[in-house]
Amino acid sequence: MKSTINKIFAHDDVCFNEERVARVFKKIKEDEITDAQYILLQADNVMLRKEYISQLSWCIVSDELISNIVALSMGKTVDIIAGSGFLSKKLRDAGMTVYANGPKEHVFDCDDFDYGIDFREDPVKIAKEYDTIILSWPPYYNDLARDIWMAMKPGAQMLYIGEWLGGCCANDAFFNALVPYPIKYYSIPHWPYIHDGLFVINKKGGQYD
Repeated sequence: MKSTINKIFAHDDVCFNEERVARVFKKIKEDEITDAQYILLQADNVMLRKEYISQLSWCIVSDELISNIVALSMGKTVDIIAGSGFLSKKLRDAGMTVYANGPKEHVFDCDDFDYGIDFREDPVKIAKEYDTIILSWPPYYNDLARDIWMAMKPGAQMLYIGEWLGGCCANDAFFNALVPYPIKYYSIPHWPYIHDGLFVINKKGGQYD
C-alpha cells in the first residue's frame, strides 16, 4: 500500500496524510467491513478527493498516467483546459514539451493554484493549432469537449482523461462525435467509485493495432 500511496500522493507540492489515504484505498470486502465503516470510508474518500482536486488535478496524476502520455503524445502538445497546470508540470518534469492553457472560465476549484500556466486562451480557438490535445475532465453541462474535438485539425489526436459515456464529465454530444473514429483505452489509477481512464482518439481515422 505504501508504494502505491507514494506513487500517487507523494508530490513535492502538497502532502496528504498517508493514514487517510490508506483508509480510502483499503480493499472493501463485504465480510470485513460494517455498514457504518463503509459510510465513513466513503466520506473520507470524498473529502480527500476534494482536497486533491482543489490543489492539484481532477484526475490522479500517477506515474502510469505520466508515462503513458509521454509515450503517446506526438508533435506539438497542449493541455487545453489545464486547471492548475499540475499535470503539465509533471509532464515537463518527465522531459516532455507541453503547453498549459488555463482559461479562467474553465478553472473550477484550482483558482488559487498555478503550477505553470502558459496562457489563458479560448480552448476551442487554439485546438486547431496542435497535434496532440490533452483534455482532462471537461465539464458535462456544456458542449465544450465536443467543440474542442470538432475544432481539431485532421490527423491530430486527443488524449482524453475522464469517465466515458454516462459519467461525470463531457456529455453525449462529445461522445456521439467520436463514433466514427478509432479509440484506444488505457487503464490508469483512479479514485474508488470514480471510473476515469485514458482514451486515445485519433482524428485521422484508421484502426489501432
